Parts: sequence; C-alpha cells; structure tokens
Amino acid sequence: MPLQQFYHVLGMILVVVPLAATLAILLMAVFRHLRWASPLPVRALLLLNLIALAPALAGIALMRLTLG
Repeated sequence: MPLQQFYHVLGMILVVVPLAATLAILLMAVFRHLRWASPLPVRALLLLNLIALAPALAGIALMRLTLG
C-alpha cells in the first residue's frame, strides 16, 4: 500500500510541476508582451506546452493505474 501511495504522489508531481512551470513562463511572456509591446512567441509557447504535456499525461496515467 505505501508503494502505491508513493506512485500516486509521484504522478501528482509529474502533473503539477510541468504545468505550473508552463503557466509561469506563459504569464511572463504575456506580461512582457503587454508591457513592452514585444511580439508574443506563439510557436515557442505551443512547443513548450507540448513538451510539458508528456510528463503530465504520464503522471495522470500513473495515478490512474495506482489508485484507480
């Protein structure tokens, strides 16, 4: 049972950390765009979201497998 809880917590970490980092980077880019009227790097932000989505999906699968 404790090993299942460990994997569940690991899955939650895999979901929260990449998505929180992506949100922080996205907000910094939007604030920079609004403050200095610099172009918004849309392609880079979309690529970042795709990169962050992989560990998040793995974390969701890990949570789903461990505690149902």
